[in-house]
Amino acid sequence: MASHQPNTRAGQSGSRKQPSQPVASSRRAVLLLNLGTPDAPDRASVRRYLSEFLSDPYVIKLRPRMRWFTPVLGRLIALFRAKRSAHAYKTIWWKQGSPLKVITEHQVQSLQRELGPDFRVCYAMRYGSPGIRETVAKLFDDGVQELIVLPMYAQYSGPTTGTAMEEVYAQLAVTDRPVSLHVVGQWYDDPGYIESQARLIDHFTAERGLTPDNAYLLFSAHSMPESYIEQGDPYQEQIKRTVALVRERLGWREDRCAISYQSKLGPVKWLSPSTVKSLKALAEAGETNVVVCPISFTADCLETLEEIGVVATAQFEHSGGTLHLCSAPNDEPGFIKALAQIVRRGPKKIAACSAKQRPLLLDRKITDDAMVDVDNLVMVGASLSGRLDPSPSSSNNFVDRDTFNVIKRSAAETTRLLQDIHGSAALVESFVWNTCCRYELYGWFPPNADESTRQETVDSLLERLTPAGVDPDSLYVLRGRDALSHLLQTASGFGSVLPGDADVMDQLAASVGIAKGCLAAGNRADRLLAEVDRTVTSVREQTKWGEHCHHYVHIALNQLASRVLTPWQNARIALVGGSTTTRAVLRVLVDHYKVPQANISVVYRGGNRRNTVREIRRIAPQSRRLLVDEYVGHDIETLISDTDIVVLGIDRKEPILDATNPACIRNFIDRPLTIIDFNSFGSSTGFDRLPGVALLPCSEIDEAVSNFANKVVRTREFHVAREAAEVRLDEIVNGFLKGKGSCAANGGKAHRHTIEVANA
Repeated sequence: MASHQPNTRAGQSGSRKQPSQPVASSRRAVLLLNLGTPDAPDRASVRRYLSEFLSDPYVIKLRPRMRWFTPVLGRLIALFRAKRSAHAYKTIWWKQGSPLKVITEHQVQSLQRELGPDFRVCYAMRYGSPGIRETVAKLFDDGVQELIVLPMYAQYSGPTTGTAMEEVYAQLAVTDRPVSLHVVGQWYDDPGYIESQARLIDHFTAERGLTPDNAYLLFSAHSMPESYIEQGDPYQEQIKRTVALVRERLGWREDRCAISYQSKLGPVKWLSPSTVKSLKALAEAGETNVVVCPISFTADCLETLEEIGVVATAQFEHSGGTLHLCSAPNDEPGFIKALAQIVRRGPKKIAACSAKQRPLLLDRKITDDAMVDVDNLVMVGASLSGRLDPSPSSSNNFVDRDTFNVIKRSAAETTRLLQDIHGSAALVESFVWNTCCRYELYGWFPPNADESTRQETVDSLLERLTPAGVDPDSLYVLRGRDALSHLLQTASGFGSVLPGDADVMDQLAASVGIAKGCLAAGNRADRLLAEVDRTVTSVREQTKWGEHCHHYVHIALNQLASRVLTPWQNARIALVGGSTTTRAVLRVLVDHYKVPQANISVVYRGGNRRNTVREIRRIAPQSRRLLVDEYVGHDIETLISDTDIVVLGIDRKEPILDATNPACIRNFIDRPLTIIDFNSFGSSTGFDRLPGVALLPCSEIDEAVSNFANKVVRTREFHVAREAAEVRLDEIVNGFLKGKGSCAANGGKAHRHTIEVANA
């Protein structure tokens, strides 16, 4: 079976020091086992990994007299598959490493916290590093006397649990120390595991408004040659039992779900139907929403993130539908608690549990009432003052531009900050709303945290968010109702350079998506985002505030049109960055200025590539798309040298265009160049001094939009609309606090586009 390498989709941004294996003095150790992953997404590393994996006789079973040929065959297959597999790994690789490895390390950390100091938790990989034999040997050398082995496969099969345990037994055979060994060989019907898996699907579908009436649920499991099952492997039956129990606990109709199998390798007959063929059949049957649950995976990996999340999603959406990929359990708190129970008491048959529980779908209304956990919500941040006076309910300290530019971090720095906060468990979830005029961290205290712990967390966040030389009082702290009210007002367009800015929801959705990608955010953030979207829609539809909402990018380009040196329709245009700003510019160019799509090139890197490509294709399918590893180098310089207008929509502190670089220079007198830079840090240097170049930096863009905004806010109609909107927002906040639940009950409807941006 192929590698088990989470959102969640794309924690590709940012980097941090890899967490080391935990060290503890306990004589009891828990060893999590997973399949493995290459050390890097390059051809050589992938070939080494595949050679080890495919040389295992558990994976490729030949007749006894031909087993000597297994390693040779494995190396040959690896040689031919390495290039293609390396490309696939690159599409899902995170800056901090392989998703499978990073998630496994988070699982170890979370399980260690759950079990406490009586256990030492670590992990090993069957193929790659850290290896099983060396890890077990190290545990024995450290004096471990009781070893609990927990293969991270709920369902037993020879090519997963079987081969991993053989490695454990081999090392046990050569040790001369007395050791007590406990093996958790299979836990496919453990009640805690079933509960966590059912709740994961329930939360995922509830956030998207998906039910058996409007969506089909497809459970996808890793496939296996049918001959293995015929020889007695229990894998398929255990998969069926797991799916039946999860479906029953969830309450999903049996006629609206099915099992499929993925990741076939080789010409022999494998378990069917395949996931690809199942999705094709569902599309042909007219299903427009399909939820895919990777039921045999406990951590997101190549098979979930690339095979389903990229390839299968693109194929299904090409047919006109939407594929909703539910994440693997990863380090979800419910799943970690289930693992802790299994460690302490061993797996438990679900038949031995108490009376049958009420299906989760029947209680979804009660779940919705729990909403966004307002009581534990906290916000710490800084922002620039918008064009409106603060509302009476706002308690912000606004900072000047220079101070804000010191406080604000780039996208990569923000990702590292979120990973650091997530790893410290100071907040159960968090995300940073990072824009040109705000840098605000939202998060949730643990529900059981006392006031002292909460204050310590706030102090810690202030310390992390305040750079050297900046007064911590420059940042503001809002909690509970105040934090929610501020968020809703900002999302409605009250705190922006452009009053009523309608682009802020896309920015919020992108911020949540980034946090989910690095595992800092999850269900709470998804629920909050959905409710905020419904609230904003409700306010704009039910008051005249909707008549005063404008798109920042559209206004900016209109205001700056006279300073662009080449008419839009006649220009070759390069958009640099995969951000929401870049995509908004693309929409304005295509829809408003009617720029020929063939004249537009979009350069993007990393991040959520699948979502970026999908949006570009949707907006401008005939535009040129260029994927780069970095926004510097020959590809960028060549593109710039043949461009009339460059729009920079990236978020980084280092410039990518340097006027001293000969590759970026041409005769600008005969062929002018316009640079429109939405990056508040500035993405170019030296071009403002060159004749024939018009540089429009972020500060001038803001000034141009502000001039437009000043005219908007002078009218009486605008202020009447604003007052009505604030009253409506206050009513919705009170509804949250009274436990009325979703503001959809008050007439709100979600913007599908915005929510898809967040969940992708």
